[in-house]
Amino acid sequence: MSNNENSGIKNHLDLIDKIDYMLNGKGESCDFGWFDSEQAAIDKGKEISTKPICVVKAWAWIDIEPFETLNEEAQLLGVMPSLILADHVAYDEHKRFSVGSTVRSSLLYQFHQSAFFETNNTTYVLLGKGTRKLLPISAINTIMFN
Repeated sequence: MSNNENSGIKNHLDLIDKIDYMLNGKGESCDFGWFDSEQAAIDKGKEISTKPICVVKAWAWIDIEPFETLNEEAQLLGVMPSLILADHVAYDEHKRFSVGSTVRSSLLYQFHQSAFFETNNTTYVLLGKGTRKLLPISAINTIMFN
C-alpha cells in the first residue's frame, strides 16, 4: 500500500472517530439551559423572539473548529460558528419537526438568557442540561438531521 493510500485511510478513520464523538461522545457538561416547564419555555421564547419556537432536549452545543474561511463567512452572514444538535424535539411551533425527532440547527445568530439559541429562522429552547463539543466542519457536514 502506498503512502497516499495509508494517508487517505488514516484521514477517513479520523473522520469516523469525529463523527462518532459528535453523535456519541460525552462532551463537556453545560450548566445553561431552561429548567422550568416546557410551556414556560415556549412563553418566554415568544417574548424574546418573533421567530418560530422549537424546544429541544438531549442537546449538544457544537462549536465548529475554527478555521479562517468559516469564521470570515460567518461574520459576513452575521452568525457565529456554533450550532445545536438535539436528540429529541419536544415541541416545534411550525410542526417542521416531529416530536421525538432529531434536529440540527443552522448557525447561531444570537444566544439569550442561557437557554434560547436563535438562528436566522428559529429560536431553539435548550431544555435541561446539555453538552458542548468542538468539532471540525467535515464531521458536521457528513450527517443531516430532520
